[in-house]
Amino acid sequence: MNKLYKRYLFREFASTVIFFLLSFYTLYIVIDAMAHIDLIAKHPQASLWLSFYTASFFKRLDILLPFAVALSSCRVCNKMQQNGEIVALLASGISKKALLRPLVLVTLLFITTVFFSYEWGLPRAITFIDHVEAHTFHKTKKSDPLPGLNEIMLDDNSKLVFSDFDIEKKEFYNIFWIRSANKIYYIKKLDFSTKYPTGYYVEHILRNPSQVLEKVSSFEKWEFKTLKIDENTVKNSLVPLSKQKLSNLFSQFQLYVTSNSPKASSIKAYLFHKALFPFLSFFALLYPCYFFLQFRRSQPILLVSLFTLSLLFGYSLLLHAGYVLARFQVLLPSVAIFTPWLLLSGYTFTQHRKL
Repeated sequence: MNKLYKRYLFREFASTVIFFLLSFYTLYIVIDAMAHIDLIAKHPQASLWLSFYTASFFKRLDILLPFAVALSSCRVCNKMQQNGEIVALLASGISKKALLRPLVLVTLLFITTVFFSYEWGLPRAITFIDHVEAHTFHKTKKSDPLPGLNEIMLDDNSKLVFSDFDIEKKEFYNIFWIRSANKIYYIKKLDFSTKYPTGYYVEHILRNPSQVLEKVSSFEKWEFKTLKIDENTVKNSLVPLSKQKLSNLFSQFQLYVTSNSPKASSIKAYLFHKALFPFLSFFALLYPCYFFLQFRRSQPILLVSLFTLSLLFGYSLLLHAGYVLARFQVLLPSVAIFTPWLLLSGYTFTQHRKL
């Protein structure tokens, strides 16, 4: 009996989540295709659009999943209550918390799928979508609203700040190597394709006893034998955050953990946001379950579904607002990202104890 109901709930809930997920995405495809019917007429290749919308699925998966889980939770719990299955299972000695375990397991499996997508699917999908939009659809992409120079944090906690970089020649231009607050190098051009990075038109700047930075020496050419530049670190720093794997983001986070620069805030905000957002599906599962596990003469499933979807939509906007505030350094990333999650977790824990 114990294994039978678990298999039944697992299969019923998983199939319902997949159904709603595909239904939502099919609706998205229809609306998006109608909005871009002129592009479809210019590029009628079926393989192109199949690849494009497959990539778009990975891009929208983390947004669609909580809504699919919420509606699936409403449907499955309401169906079991209407058929008297919940009463029968509780009468047999199964607790409400044990009743939810198969649903929680399915949700955690889908959340794990989202994390796998973040690591392997999403970076490739966004790269492919940007390539198709730029070279096939000839769409101009909006520039990043964050101003400022490029920045790379090195393993020795020193920092490279530069205006331009040639990835083929492996050359930086107009670069500052900030070894510490008291020791800085300004380099017109830095070539790191050689054994030791070679700087051209180098100026050495030190802080004097009066606590003023001043130039103490200059060189037309200088080899920096203590400057260690890892090519993978450079590539990860130059690739947009949305096109990077979670593992790469975590590696960058370790380098910028003590930094408060704009780039450090962007990395921390994006990593925290992506690491926590998939768990919204977990809360989307529990709230309808709390309602339907209460015994009432009638269960307004439509109102519960609409209220849950509205709550999810509003909360996802709140989480995104926290990410924007953290990215633009209005609030600390840890405060802006974690505070809404702590409030949500506290309320959920209180409700869970009532079961």
